[in-house]
Amino acid sequence: GVALVADRSYAAGDQVFTTYGPKSNAQMLLSMGFTRKDNRHPFNSADITLSLPPDDDLRSSKIAVLQQRGLAPSMRFRLPASESLLRRGLSISYPPPPPPPP
Repeated sequence: GVALVADRSYAAGDQVFTTYGPKSNAQMLLSMGFTRKDNRHPFNSADITLSLPPDDDLRSSKIAVLQQRGLAPSMRFRLPASESLLRRGLSISYPPPPPPPP
C-alpha cells in the first residue's frame, strides 16, 4: 500500500502535494498504477548479476582470463528498462529450455 506522511497539519479541503521520490517505473506501476513518460529516469533500470557457475569444469581457467582483463568472476550490470519493457515484463531463464523433440 501507499502511506503519506504530512509535513504539517492540514485543514479539511486544503490541497496536499506529494512527491513520488526516487522510484523506478516498475515501482510506480506496482504501487501507484502509472509510470513516468521519461524512460531515461535513472531509476528505470534492472540490475543483473552474471557469475561463473561454481561447478564449471573450466572455472579456474575462465577466472584467470577474466582477471587478466581486470574483470571479476561475478559482475553486476545495470540495464536501462523502457516503459514498454516494464509493462511486458522481463523473464530470463537459465539454463535455457531444452530444444523441442524432433
